[in-house]
Amino acid sequence: MSDIWLRTQPTADGKTYVATLEASDDVSITLTPETALRYARTVLEAVGQAEYDAAVLKQLHKTLELPLETAGEMLKSLREDRPPLNNDEFPLTFTPGVSLFDGHPFLLVNLSGKTIGQWEMPAAKEHALAVLEVSVGVDLDAAYYRKLISLYEIDPDRARAVVADIGAHR
Repeated sequence: MSDIWLRTQPTADGKTYVATLEASDDVSITLTPETALRYARTVLEAVGQAEYDAAVLKQLHKTLELPLETAGEMLKSLREDRPPLNNDEFPLTFTPGVSLFDGHPFLLVNLSGKTIGQWEMPAAKEHALAVLEVSVGVDLDAAYYRKLISLYEIDPDRARAVVADIGAHR
């Protein structure tokens, strides 16, 4: 799967910072605090659906001893009765799934309608949390940048480099 990067970056005027999600060389999404919340919620809704489907499949097949095909039909029916994920707002979208081989839930990760990889649940949850963390980091980075310049008279380019390096010290 291609790498998906979350980071804070200085705005064009260099005076503040924004959160960005970079899904490819051509796709970068600016995440405001509001869009970061909607995006993270979409990821967690997809996780919830995949985990729920895995539990239904396990219950129907293991506990009720129904054939996998019958359990699969139930999943299809349940999925049709759900509200859709918020997959229209962002070019990065998610398709919840369950492995019929081992019953584990997963998310297909899609970029502009094309599947680019798959996440297991811990990775998807970690991604959603990272989105929220980076959206909080924007204001912290901006304040640090301003203080480096105002208190220590560090050159703006060097101050941006210092802020960019802060992740190495966390």
